[in-house]
Amino acid sequence: MQGILTNRNLWLSHVTSFNDPQEIEYGKGIVVGVLREFLRRENNQDVRDFLSAILPSVHSFGKSTHHVFLTCFCEDGNLLSQWRGYAEQGLGYSLGFDFSDATLATQYAASVEELATAERPYLRKIIYDPAIQSQLVEDYLEDAVRAVHTYLNRGPALSFGAGIAVSIAFQAANILFEMMLCFKHRAFSEENEWRLFRATRDDHQRNAVKFRESGPNLVVCHS
Repeated sequence: MQGILTNRNLWLSHVTSFNDPQEIEYGKGIVVGVLREFLRRENNQDVRDFLSAILPSVHSFGKSTHHVFLTCFCEDGNLLSQWRGYAEQGLGYSLGFDFSDATLATQYAASVEELATAERPYLRKIIYDPAIQSQLVEDYLEDAVRAVHTYLNRGPALSFGAGIAVSIAFQAANILFEMMLCFKHRAFSEENEWRLFRATRDDHQRNAVKFRESGPNLVVCHS
């Protein structure tokens, strides 16, 4: 708390340091499940190639190349489970933040590189309802598949080819990355969480990576 108030600075912790072992992995499960259902229903091989090319990006997100840093907020400033889990059994502090309209902007990043170079991290509200989570992924993939079909229907000579399918799929996966970061199991729903996050590449702004103590462990952070 003293560091936050003195330096006017928040540290975003690496996602692997969080107490929920399913961070990102839960969201991946939702996305992968919907993707496989789309693959099962799709007959066009070019579209199947496009959908199949998304899967490796989804599986590898947060594990290699790209790293995710988060800091989390709770809508309730006096929630018992938060005091127990994060404030030395009630001996810590609860700080409240007012976010501006600019911080609350809902635009999505067009690429992971754009996320990494943004001056501010992205603020997102966590979604806990599995039906809404799946519907959001389905709606997005329906739009993406419709766009691919529209492209292919422009003429018989048009087709993706493996290289183009992978390239377009990599860009399409970026919206799914953000969704994965915003999906959590409903068991955590009482937290009504919001989170600030940044996704960076291995070679991006290494001088901004710092470390803090957490009991016997060191936590990798992004400032």
